[in-house]
Amino acid sequence: MDLNLFFTKPPVLETERLFLRKLELEDAPAYFRFAHDPAVSAATLWEPHGTIEDTVKELRDVMHKFDSRQAIRRGIFLQATGDLIGRTGLIRVDPVHDNAHLGYAIASEHWNRGYVTEAAKEVLRFSFLEAGLHRMEARCNSNNAASYRVLDAIHSVILSREFLLRNGSDNPTAASISSPPPPLANGYRIGKNRLGHTCKIPDR
Repeated sequence: MDLNLFFTKPPVLETERLFLRKLELEDAPAYFRFAHDPAVSAATLWEPHGTIEDTVKELRDVMHKFDSRQAIRRGIFLQATGDLIGRTGLIRVDPVHDNAHLGYAIASEHWNRGYVTEAAKEVLRFSFLEAGLHRMEARCNSNNAASYRVLDAIHSVILSREFLLRNGSDNPTAASISSPPPPLANGYRIGKNRLGHTCKIPDR
C-alpha cells in the first residue's frame, strides 16, 4: 500500500455527480449543517453537534489524524453546486496489514439518492486500484437500515478485490466472483475468519 497516495497531496476524487476532497477547517460551517442534525446521527455512535465549536473540534481531530497518517476523511461535494453534503473516507488505516475501515455520513435532505454509494465506490476504486490497499472493512449499527443498503451495494466490490488478491492477480478484469454474495444480515459485517477467508462475521 502506498501511503503517500493517501497522505501526500491526496487527489480530489470525482464521480459523475460528486467530487471528494480532504476536509479542511474552513469546511466547518457547511459540515455543521448536517452534523448537528439528529436524524443523521440517530443510528450511529456519534452525537449531533450542538455548536459550531463541536464541528471545529472534530475537524481539528480529523486534520490531526491525517497529519499522523491514521485516517483521511473526504467531504462529499455536489459537482453541480460545490455544496458539501456529507463525508466519507478511511476512518482508520493499518499500513502493517494494508487494510482500512470505511466510514460515511450524509445530510438527511440528500438521503435515498445514491450519493453515499457513489462516493464509497470511488473511495474503494482509488484505495484498491491506485493506492494498493488489500482489504477494506465497513460496519454499521444493526438499526441503521440506510447504511446497510450502502454496504449491500458495495460489499461485492470489496469481496471481488479480495478474491483477486488471494488468487495472485492485481488485474481487476482477470477474475470475478461468479455470483453476487448474499446481502448482509442484521448484526453481521464483511471480514475474515481465522483461516483468512472472506466471510460474514458477527458484529459484536
